[in-house]
Amino acid sequence: MVQKCSAVIIGVGPEQGLGATLANYFSTKGFHVYIAGRSESKLQQVAEKIRQKGGSVSVVIADANG
Repeated sequence: MVQKCSAVIIGVGPEQGLGATLANYFSTKGFHVYIAGRSESKLQQVAEKIRQKGGSVSVVIADANG
């Protein structure tokens, strides 16, 4: 049985940001990527770009309030 590795990227925002860049990088390396952030619309945009390139991604809406 082949296991697929996963990457969790927390704090994903705009498509041009560091979180989105890391998510794209890991998805191109075959990882299933979990992206977490506050803005569902931004996360969905990033996820759609990953899916268009054949990547595997899950979106998690999360906020760390103190």
